[in-house]
Amino acid sequence: MAFNSSIEGRLIAPRPAGWVCHDPNYDETACKSIKAGWNDSVWRADQPGAMMNIFWGNTESSIDAPRNVACEQGFIPIYSVNAHNENYVSEAVKFAGQHNLRLVLNIRGTTFLIVQVGKALLASGLTTSRESTLRIPLSVLVAQVTKLQSAVTVGAAELWIGGYLRVACYWKVADWRTPHVYKAAKEHNATVVGGAAPSVGAAGGWVQGGGHSPISGFYGLGVDNALQFKLVKPDGQVVTANKCQNQDLFWALRGGGGSTWGIVLDVTYKTYPPLKSSVVAMGINTTDSDKLSELSEVFLRALPEITDQGWPPRIWSSSLEFTNSTLQPIYDWVRANNGTQIQLTTSTHSTYYDMFSTYIGNGCAEAAPFWFGTRLVSRNDLATKSEELVEFIFGDGTSQAVSFNLIGGGAISKVDPESTGLNPQWRRDALLSWRVITAWTVNSSAEEIKQLQSNVTKAPDLGKITDLETLTKQTRLSPNGKVLFWVALRPLARDQAED
Repeated sequence: MAFNSSIEGRLIAPRPAGWVCHDPNYDETACKSIKAGWNDSVWRADQPGAMMNIFWGNTESSIDAPRNVACEQGFIPIYSVNAHNENYVSEAVKFAGQHNLRLVLNIRGTTFLIVQVGKALLASGLTTSRESTLRIPLSVLVAQVTKLQSAVTVGAAELWIGGYLRVACYWKVADWRTPHVYKAAKEHNATVVGGAAPSVGAAGGWVQGGGHSPISGFYGLGVDNALQFKLVKPDGQVVTANKCQNQDLFWALRGGGGSTWGIVLDVTYKTYPPLKSSVVAMGINTTDSDKLSELSEVFLRALPEITDQGWPPRIWSSSLEFTNSTLQPIYDWVRANNGTQIQLTTSTHSTYYDMFSTYIGNGCAEAAPFWFGTRLVSRNDLATKSEELVEFIFGDGTSQAVSFNLIGGGAISKVDPESTGLNPQWRRDALLSWRVITAWTVNSSAEEIKQLQSNVTKAPDLGKITDLETLTKQTRLSPNGKVLFWVALRPLARDQAED
């Protein structure tokens, strides 16, 4: 096959991850290996036939299903290119265009939603090349900034935890092998603004969807720290996008949607000096549901002040004194209400990596079939609608989980909302990303699954309270999906999303 020859035999036919656990392809040894890694998010990130959300793969191919149940292809592409360099990616893109094939992209990372996969005849899967060296053109970087700026160039297949990367400053380029981006940064006295999940790709949909980070309150979003993108355009051309060249792509790639404008090969990010942090872990214990609701309302009202101080999603700061003063309204409420206990554990860390590896990145997310929806919650909503938000949490007793991340305020809100392709509502108004999630087992009936998915309509209900939407955590089956994904962006972006 001429195409396979052009990519040096990199064309593969991926199968669902559970393929070898079902007849007629059953392989006992291989199946045991699959079962050992089945729920490990980092393991799944390495499999061309696996996704973090098992629902979008093929639940009938689950390791829990009987051996004699057929394992169908599901949404796994029929063919895939195991692309180790830009030439392979370029050839795959051109071949798909010439033959009118639907092309999807899957790097090593977290694949949750159907918008990232879908039925396709060809997929381009980016993996790390440990032979090639990625270097930064000195003249390009100097032209982008007005002062000396250290930076790191991260390949498309790199993970914040687990991977291989290069760090560059303007006067030299240093290459090294390392377990992951964050540890590498620590070893070079640097801090990188990155994601929180072990399996999230460091140069893929995370930054192209905005890129909120545990330290975004201090340094901004991923899009605020991206200096440059190297990508393959839909015509197969390899280009560089930054403030000096391909500025339209540079704008769109920073928040305009993953794999929408091309296939990103690497991203160059700003780096910062080591970040000292103090962490407070708070546990509340009360048997009185009314008091729990009241305390939740106090906490929600306190969040704008917390974000004004630059606090990120997992709340920490540079000193315990600062931490205690910011949380004072919560402490005061607990002291005034007998029968409510608060447990605090505190610690200090000299680098971001030390904090991250202790509290956030010391485990693997588990894969499962699940469904979720999110909404953005504004500063004004927290100040004026805290009672309604608490009622949303505790009101109807449905069983799905509700959680949130602080994704606004601080340094995020100080950037011009129109300066990147990110939904401008995020910077103007949003403080929280509120998520409703439900999961089921392989033994759940179709009716049970449908009911559980229906329960996630709590997220649209929250939208009636907040009037804000988010791009990155909806599904194509969400009501009014076009608006949910692209509500405040330009008509062109909305039209392309619809197409």
